[in-house]
Amino acid sequence: MFLGIDCGTQGTKVLVLDTESSTVLGEGSASHSLISDHNGRREQ
Repeated sequence: MFLGIDCGTQGTKVLVLDTESSTVLGEGSASHSLISDHNGRREQ
């Protein structure tokens, strides 16, 4: 079994793969929000 995770600046994607049968068992993604404060600082 293989779990791939791609965490980028705009979102995170995941993939679960059965390596014996080369079958994708699951996949998903979620976007990241941009958090800003009153000082102009930002984080993702």
